[in-house]
Amino acid sequence: MSNNAQFQSVTYEDWLKAAEAQLKGKPIENIFSKTYEGLVIKPLYDANDSQANLALRDFSNRKKGWNIAQLVIGDTPEELNRQLLQAIKRGQNSLHFSVDEVTHVDQLEVIFHNIDVTMCTFFIDATTNRAFLPLLMSYCERKGIAPSSIKGSIAIDPFYEMIEYGKDDSTFEEAVSFIESSITWARESQLHIQLILVRGAEFHEAGAHAIQELTYAFLQSIELLEALTDKGFSIDELVPYFQFSFSVSSDFFMEIAKLRAAKTIWNSIAAAYGAKEENRNIHLHAQTSNWNKSQLDTHVNLLRTTNEAFAAVIGGVDYLTIVPFDNVMHTSELGERIARNIHFILQEESFLHKVQDPAGGSYFVESLTEQVTEKVWENIQRYEKEGGFIAQFLKGTIQGEIDKTYEEKVSDLKNRQQLLIGTNIYANIDDHLLDEKRERRDTWITVSTIEECYSAMNANSGSVQPLQKSFEKQEQKTRPVIKKRWAEPFEHLRKRAQSYKNQNGSFPQVAVVTVGKLKDYKPRLDFVKGVMATGGVVVNEYELHDRITEQVIILCGASDDYKELSIGEINRLKQKGWLWVVGKESEGNRDWPVDQFVYSGVNVLQLLEEMHQLLGVENE
Repeated sequence: MSNNAQFQSVTYEDWLKAAEAQLKGKPIENIFSKTYEGLVIKPLYDANDSQANLALRDFSNRKKGWNIAQLVIGDTPEELNRQLLQAIKRGQNSLHFSVDEVTHVDQLEVIFHNIDVTMCTFFIDATTNRAFLPLLMSYCERKGIAPSSIKGSIAIDPFYEMIEYGKDDSTFEEAVSFIESSITWARESQLHIQLILVRGAEFHEAGAHAIQELTYAFLQSIELLEALTDKGFSIDELVPYFQFSFSVSSDFFMEIAKLRAAKTIWNSIAAAYGAKEENRNIHLHAQTSNWNKSQLDTHVNLLRTTNEAFAAVIGGVDYLTIVPFDNVMHTSELGERIARNIHFILQEESFLHKVQDPAGGSYFVESLTEQVTEKVWENIQRYEKEGGFIAQFLKGTIQGEIDKTYEEKVSDLKNRQQLLIGTNIYANIDDHLLDEKRERRDTWITVSTIEECYSAMNANSGSVQPLQKSFEKQEQKTRPVIKKRWAEPFEHLRKRAQSYKNQNGSFPQVAVVTVGKLKDYKPRLDFVKGVMATGGVVVNEYELHDRITEQVIILCGASDDYKELSIGEINRLKQKGWLWVVGKESEGNRDWPVDQFVYSGVNVLQLLEEMHQLLGVENE
């Protein structure tokens, strides 16, 4: 072929004709799909599908890459210091750790021993310890460090108590007062960091889809902008203090579109309030999702996590936290090391930090980004007409919408419309599950002003311990948002089967009786064995006239082979106890004394719960 040869030009209409020919009269819409967000995904996109405005999505962080914000854990200040030093030595460039137990300046002396805090960016959630920032500034004063040299985010989430514990909006008002004093103090001190944390992740981890996560997060930002401009701040003073945080799940292109849409939406909100163009860029943090992780076949979580981290980077985050693959059970040193190394693979082997907006120009991604943006704007306008985020959250509307999405997702998992490898398909029956730890704070430092923190430190030789108080369990004013995981219903089944094994010496067992030739029944046999394994049930194989000791029998064969069976043979199997049949009910087996049919598309979870009941597997 000549170097000057040209491929023949092909239009969308040409492709459409070819596709319709392959579909043999079926409508092209048969190969369209629909997302949980209600968006229709086509099999092919072209330039007519996108009206992208690339200028609105800022990717200036590509000049230096993203901040590696792995959560560093240490039970004591000394241990935390060791872990931070080790993380920095291995390439981490962001200080991300829990500050809940930091109540004295002297503790920071230990934590930051041999660490130059001006060389790292901070990513600190100070929601439950509002005194951390004053403590850090006192430490800097001791060390002669100028506040202006501190970089990053040390922020609080003013909606936390309302969302996490169902408290009323007085907690929000108190948090806004603290933010007001923090901003005033930061401006006077020349401290240029983010102080306001807006989290969409809380909704994602409860089952919300991408459009809901963005909608609720930006509704919160609007409530905050309204409350703080009422305090006398200008929009240009406020927007640089915002830090947004989202979860990233395994729907690769949707998650890329979500993060890209977040840039456009925040730009538009800031512009609507009159912010200057140079102040409209978003500060964006992402964390790999916990929602889709499973205790079953945990190494599959590695694939999910890597996919999510890749999407986050393509989406253009400033900070990225990759949760270790074994975090749902216990975090191991191996899990932490692999999670940190994923950053380096994406940077140093894939060079993603050297590419400006890697998804830019993709017709599909651009179209999806625009659709997500439009849907979020529609939702924001609808909610604002109905009173805004706080009014609708206290009313329970938002929780109800999240619940609806959660039920839809779980229903698809039960019916295997969605697959979690190792959980509802390809299960390893020998996986051992542990009780998941879900810790909630019982002590807080939630003062109303920065000045309260400094007064406490001055009166107590650098300690804010007197400000720490036990969490007050007030009457819930609304339903809190409860974090869940997709795999939990199937994990409960497996825990029950594991408990049964501990008590009886083996997993619950059923008999599968095969009929016909191996090549004919093998697909159905593999299917039913796979289904039973997801519930921790062992399958023992028999032929039709073997002696069977199990009380539950599953008949497995091809439909044509079922027709060869006599009603006497079926009744003999039924005499053993319960009789299930692999395949759907049909004319040939409708008169059989069958207790249950097992087939593709059945509610697997409900089927297995019934099987557990028959086998005497008790609830946890």
